[in-house]
Amino acid sequence: MNTPTLNTVQPVAGGPAVAPVSIGNVVGALALVLLLIVAVAWICRRTGVASRMVKGNSILSVKHTHSLGARQRLVVVEVDDKWLLLGVTQENITTLMTMEKKADVEPVPVVPFAASFQAALVNCITRHKGEGKK
Repeated sequence: MNTPTLNTVQPVAGGPAVAPVSIGNVVGALALVLLLIVAVAWICRRTGVASRMVKGNSILSVKHTHSLGARQRLVVVEVDDKWLLLGVTQENITTLMTMEKKADVEPVPVVPFAASFQAALVNCITRHKGEGKK
C-alpha cells in the first residue's frame, strides 16, 4: 500500500520553486512601460510643462498665446528687448505689432489671501453688529 495521502508532503528535488515567466509577459510589461513614457511625454508637451522646465539663454521666448479659431491664433513673442504680436494661421505668420519691452512696468501688488480674507471678514462682522444695534 504505497498510495500517497493528503497529509503526506514530499519535497521536490531540483531547487527552489520559481514561477514560470513567459516571454509574452516580459514583452507586454515592456510595451506597457514604453506606452506610459510616451503618454507622459505627450501630456507634458501639450500642457507646456516641458517648455517651462527648459529655461536657457534663448533669444526667443513665447510669452502668451491666444486661440482665435480652429487654426488661427495670436502669439506674443519676446525677441531680445522687443515684443512681437504675431498672427498665426495655417498658411502664414504675420507681424501685427512690434513694441519695446517695458522695463519700468510696475508689478501688480499681490495681497496674501489670508490677510485680505481676514480684513473682509472683520469688515463684514462690524457692519453686521452695527445693523443689529439699530
